[in-house]
Amino acid sequence: MKFFKIRINKDERDKNLRLGLNEGSAVTVTSTIIDNYMTPFAKALGANSLHIGFLNSFSGLLSPLAQLYGSHSLEKNKRKSVMVLHAALQALTIVPMIALGIFMFSGLSSYLLILFYSLYAIFGAIAGLSWFSMMGDIVPEDHRGRYFGKRNAILGGVGIVVSLMASFFLDYFKARGIVLIGFSLLLLIALYARIISVFMLKNYNDPDGKLNKLHKDFWQFSKNMHKTNYGKFVIYVTFLNFAAMIASPFFNLYMLQELNLSYVTYTLINLSQSVSMLIFMLVWGKFADKYGNKIDPEVILDRVREVFEFINQPENYYERAVNYLKNRERKPLAKMDTGLRELGAAVKMIYQQGM
Repeated sequence: MKFFKIRINKDERDKNLRLGLNEGSAVTVTSTIIDNYMTPFAKALGANSLHIGFLNSFSGLLSPLAQLYGSHSLEKNKRKSVMVLHAALQALTIVPMIALGIFMFSGLSSYLLILFYSLYAIFGAIAGLSWFSMMGDIVPEDHRGRYFGKRNAILGGVGIVVSLMASFFLDYFKARGIVLIGFSLLLLIALYARIISVFMLKNYNDPDGKLNKLHKDFWQFSKNMHKTNYGKFVIYVTFLNFAAMIASPFFNLYMLQELNLSYVTYTLINLSQSVSMLIFMLVWGKFADKYGNKIDPEVILDRVREVFEFINQPENYYERAVNYLKNRERKPLAKMDTGLRELGAAVKMIYQQGM
């Protein structure tokens, strides 16, 4: 896929970059509420494991297929118009979701939620494709890692705050036996935030905005996928997502249904990933600009090996860490020796009992 050579003046570029932060914050409110709490909402509506599987698999399958349609649509239409239209359509799909929490639809609620959430994912995928295409022309290539690192860190912070507030909000309504009303109000907030982001999208200065005609169609790309760097990356992501999606859609259901966790505890567990990403996002962006994004496979294998070593012999892992600190003459930290040894032994005992 190729883009036209596009020039944009500094004032317009700076305006678009600021919009990228503000509009992104608004849409993060929507995506955090809907993506993080869709499984709990489905459970509250009476969905079973089969419904949860369909809810996650349909949206995950249809989104990439929608992007194929979106890429062809961008060849014929302005990116900004495609982006705004599908963002507005995505906002409209939230309206019937709100209704599901207020009105009773007998046994149809779970199926209707699957339908509307799938449409939400489809329209969002097309709008997102248009946005990334446009920002690829706006953000200077040598500043992309830094800008998107900063942007992702800010949006990650917004997501964390929204998640925590939503969890307390839902626990409040759950304690009063009207959790579905709580979900509907949360979705109303998500709708409002998405409408705000739609109006912000209209303020972007799209530098031209059409794509050149694709040189290869999807089937040609698939046949030669193993021959190109990008194709190999697609294969890698495919297998990674396949492995993750075997069980990951049901983790949330397990925590809420089997472990009977509160929404606050459930959110804190899910936020662990977001917090770690938030901490390192800015660092990743700067390193990507300076050194590139290619990672040596041997480094990955070393990290995987260390994880298995930690699981099998955690006390040895802590011993290595303490020895390193001692060798560096970090005496205050080296005092952790006894505590770390005990913790390692405890972790191993818990792991062996669990096995």
